[in-house]
Amino acid sequence: MNHLDKFMKTAAPQNYTPTVTQHNHLIRAEYDYTLREIKTARLIISKVNPMSDGGYPTDGFLVKIHPDEARAIYAEEGKKFNDVWGVFKRTTKSLNTKPLGMNSPLFEGDLYIVASVVRHKHEGHFYVRTNPDLSPFIVALNKGNFTTIPLRIYSRFNSKYLARLYEELYSNRSMRGGIKKYDDWKTLARFCGWKGEKYSHFKNRVLLEGKKRFPTFSPLSFEFEEIKKPGTKMVQGLICTITTIKPKADSKPTLFPEMSGSTKEIVNEIRQQLIAWSVNYLTIEKLIENPFQYIDNATLKEKVRKEYDKYAYLWEKMKYVAQAKNVQDEAKYLIVAIKNNYTSKAQEQEKSKAKRKAFDDERLAQLALTENHIKDIRNAAATLKADVTAAILDKDTELRDSIFARAARKSGYEHKTLGELKMLFYEPGGFRHEVIARVKEKFPSEFVQIEKGEQQQLVELERRKREIKTRKMLP
Repeated sequence: MNHLDKFMKTAAPQNYTPTVTQHNHLIRAEYDYTLREIKTARLIISKVNPMSDGGYPTDGFLVKIHPDEARAIYAEEGKKFNDVWGVFKRTTKSLNTKPLGMNSPLFEGDLYIVASVVRHKHEGHFYVRTNPDLSPFIVALNKGNFTTIPLRIYSRFNSKYLARLYEELYSNRSMRGGIKKYDDWKTLARFCGWKGEKYSHFKNRVLLEGKKRFPTFSPLSFEFEEIKKPGTKMVQGLICTITTIKPKADSKPTLFPEMSGSTKEIVNEIRQQLIAWSVNYLTIEKLIENPFQYIDNATLKEKVRKEYDKYAYLWEKMKYVAQAKNVQDEAKYLIVAIKNNYTSKAQEQEKSKAKRKAFDDERLAQLALTENHIKDIRNAAATLKADVTAAILDKDTELRDSIFARAARKSGYEHKTLGELKMLFYEPGGFRHEVIARVKEKFPSEFVQIEKGEQQQLVELERRKREIKTRKMLP
């Protein structure tokens, strides 16, 4: 390892804010990484300077990783990782058994992330050499579509599908709302690593979960519209509207707050747009510090401070100016819009629609949660009934054989052996249901408490469902 001293020339500098830059072809490659493998791959990529002056080293990039960096990227998994080297080594080894299926204009085939990984016994650092073939997809020397995401974002994902959904949507984002159409929903699902065939499963576990979670730890948010197959209710495609600024409401924001990474990104996007409008740099900083200071009317100022976070207010007025017609000087018109709290009819309708949609989404989510609870109660009761039935039949083998035979004829399993029927009994289905029903006829008292408890819980849950369905949105 006598050449380790030169790796910093092509790796990210020490004061470099960790980000993951990768070509969009890499984002949309086909592979089946676990969440930990995704985090590890992104940690390695974050160590390479995407604008490296050194070009592409023929033997790949050699990067240096501190054990605490690995612990931090794995942090959300809720483990201490005392042997973080063992975890890191096993994960990188696993990465090299799972190729990235690439299909770009210049490259087709299988691509691997790591060429080698070692640990310096005295320093404790991990040294990873990337696969040389990976270099064109992580160093933006050539013209192409690259996406940069803060590394800290990856520690917040609890699902491999959400991590990849975030990358796909972020690569199609726009400050004013990027529109991305997928003629087939399975195209987006494939980019997320999802292999299921049912749209409803993909929607509930990936789309709705991402829509709910992404704005809580990043500036990314999105909406999606379903495209139905003509003449049917079947979902065929999706239209995603992706935005990168949705600040949380804060009625009393502090001036010069200790900004989080996501806040810095919000401020940077605001600043870049204002620069494009030729707003004076001192005015830009005053607007970012406190846009409410431009409102002269005390009543109006108090009203908007209660309704808006300062960045949300500033961004809304910027959108108003961007959508307004015949504006000659955006810089001056923005101040007027802030001072008078201008909003267009379209914005008011958008806010009203968003409020209604948030209410409906919350109601649907609560209904889905209640339905799942109902299923859990029924499944738990069925399991208890099966346990009671098994205990009764274990004491009377003659009764067991008789009931199994009758249930088998009723369920179409008369050709099964006794051993096969025993296995069937331990699986949910018609045979087990039939056996339980026949035992219950003979020993009804053994099931009274189970069914009573089940019924009490179901009555309460059905009451809650009715209450959720009839709930009205507050004005």
